[in-house]
Amino acid sequence: MGRKERRWEDATAAAIAYAMEEAAAAIGEMAYARRATLSDVLTTNEYQEQIRRLAELCAMLAPGLARDPQYPPTQALRAAWKRLNDDQRLWLHTCLKYRGFDLRTVIGQPEPS
Repeated sequence: MGRKERRWEDATAAAIAYAMEEAAAAIGEMAYARRATLSDVLTTNEYQEQIRRLAELCAMLAPGLARDPQYPPTQALRAAWKRLNDDQRLWLHTCLKYRGFDLRTVIGQPEPS
Protein backbone atom coordinates (compact mmCIF):
# COMPACT_ATOMS: atom_id res chain seq x y z
CA MET A 1 0.00 0.00 0.00
CA GLY A 2 1.38 3.37 -1.03
CA ARG A 3 1.45 6.52 1.09
CA LYS A 4 -1.56 8.04 -0.63
CA GLU A 5 -3.63 4.89 -0.05
CA ARG A 6 -2.44 4.68 3.54
CA ARG A 7 -3.48 8.31 4.17
CA TRP A 8 -6.88 7.59 2.64
CA GLU A 9 -7.32 4.48 4.83
CA ASP A 10 -6.26 6.51 7.87
CA ALA A 11 -8.81 9.22 7.02
CA THR A 12 -11.53 6.60 6.55
CA ALA A 13 -10.63 4.94 9.87
CA ALA A 14 -10.80 8.36 11.57
CA ALA A 15 -14.24 8.97 10.01
CA ILE A 16 -15.44 5.57 11.24
CA ALA A 17 -14.13 6.28 14.74
CA TYR A 18 -15.84 9.68 14.75
CA ALA A 19 -19.17 8.19 13.66
CA MET A 20 -18.92 5.50 16.33
CA GLU A 21 -18.13 8.10 19.00
CA GLU A 22 -21.10 10.20 17.92
CA ALA A 23 -23.41 7.17 17.89
CA ALA A 24 -22.19 6.07 21.32
CA ALA A 25 -22.72 9.57 22.69
CA ALA A 26 -26.23 9.67 21.22
CA ILE A 27 -27.03 6.26 22.71
CA GLY A 28 -25.76 7.35 26.10
CA GLU A 29 -27.70 10.57 25.95
CA MET A 30 -30.89 8.81 24.88
CA ALA A 31 -30.54 6.01 27.40
CA TYR A 32 -29.76 8.35 30.29
CA ALA A 33 -32.54 10.84 29.95
CA ARG A 34 -35.29 11.17 27.41
CA ARG A 35 -35.38 14.74 26.28
CA ALA A 36 -38.80 16.37 26.26
CA THR A 37 -38.67 16.91 22.53
CA LEU A 38 -37.99 13.24 21.84
CA SER A 39 -40.46 11.87 24.36
CA ASP A 40 -43.16 14.02 22.78
CA VAL A 41 -42.35 12.73 19.30
CA LEU A 42 -41.30 9.10 19.79
CA THR A 43 -43.09 6.27 21.55
CA THR A 44 -41.08 4.08 23.91
CA ASN A 45 -40.74 1.40 21.24
CA GLU A 46 -39.59 3.94 18.64
CA TYR A 47 -37.14 5.37 21.14
CA GLN A 48 -35.69 1.93 21.88
CA GLU A 49 -35.56 1.17 18.16
CA GLN A 50 -33.54 4.33 17.56
CA ILE A 51 -31.04 3.23 20.22
CA ARG A 52 -30.88 -0.26 18.69
CA ARG A 53 -30.22 1.15 15.21
CA LEU A 54 -27.35 3.29 16.46
CA ALA A 55 -25.85 0.34 18.32
CA GLU A 56 -26.21 -1.82 15.21
CA LEU A 57 -24.50 0.89 13.17
CA CYS A 58 -21.54 0.84 15.58
CA ALA A 59 -21.30 -2.94 15.33
CA MET A 60 -21.25 -2.74 11.54
CA LEU A 61 -18.58 -0.03 11.50
CA ALA A 62 -16.29 -1.61 14.12
CA PRO A 63 -14.40 -3.92 11.70
CA GLY A 64 -13.11 -0.79 9.96
CA LEU A 65 -11.01 -0.01 13.02
CA ALA A 66 -9.32 -3.43 13.19
CA ARG A 67 -6.69 -2.29 10.65
CA ASP A 68 -6.59 -5.73 9.02
CA PRO A 69 -4.65 -5.38 5.76
CA GLN A 70 -7.02 -7.89 4.18
CA TYR A 71 -10.05 -5.80 5.21
CA PRO A 72 -9.06 -2.10 5.18
CA PRO A 73 -11.31 0.67 6.55
CA THR A 74 -12.64 1.68 3.13
CA GLN A 75 -13.73 -1.88 2.41
CA ALA A 76 -15.31 -2.18 5.85
CA LEU A 77 -17.19 1.09 5.35
CA ARG A 78 -18.49 -0.06 1.95
CA ALA A 79 -19.63 -3.37 3.44
CA ALA A 80 -21.39 -1.62 6.32
CA TRP A 81 -23.07 0.82 3.92
CA LYS A 82 -24.59 -2.07 1.97
CA ARG A 83 -26.10 -3.53 5.15
CA LEU A 84 -27.43 -0.29 6.67
CA ASN A 85 -31.07 0.67 6.33
CA ASP A 86 -32.09 4.05 4.91
CA ASP A 87 -32.33 5.73 8.35
CA GLN A 88 -28.88 4.49 9.35
CA ARG A 89 -27.41 5.61 6.03
CA LEU A 90 -28.89 9.07 6.41
CA TRP A 91 -27.60 9.33 9.99
CA LEU A 92 -24.10 8.20 8.98
CA HIS A 93 -24.00 10.47 5.94
CA THR A 94 -25.13 13.49 7.97
CA CYS A 95 -22.71 12.73 10.80
CA LEU A 96 -19.70 12.38 8.50
CA LYS A 97 -20.69 15.29 6.28
CA TYR A 98 -20.68 17.51 9.39
CA ARG A 99 -17.11 16.34 9.98
CA GLY A 100 -16.18 17.13 6.35
CA PHE A 101 -15.94 13.53 5.17
CA ASP A 102 -17.73 12.89 1.88
CA LEU A 103 -19.00 9.32 1.92
CA ARG A 104 -19.54 9.38 -1.82
CA THR A 105 -15.79 9.22 -2.33
CA VAL A 106 -15.74 5.83 -0.58
CA ILE A 107 -19.18 4.47 -1.34
CA GLY A 108 -19.50 5.78 -4.88
CA GLN A 109 -23.22 6.45 -4.55
CA PRO A 110 -25.35 9.60 -4.44
CA GLU A 111 -26.31 11.19 -1.15
CA PRO A 112 -29.21 9.51 0.68
CA SER A 113 -32.48 11.41 0.67
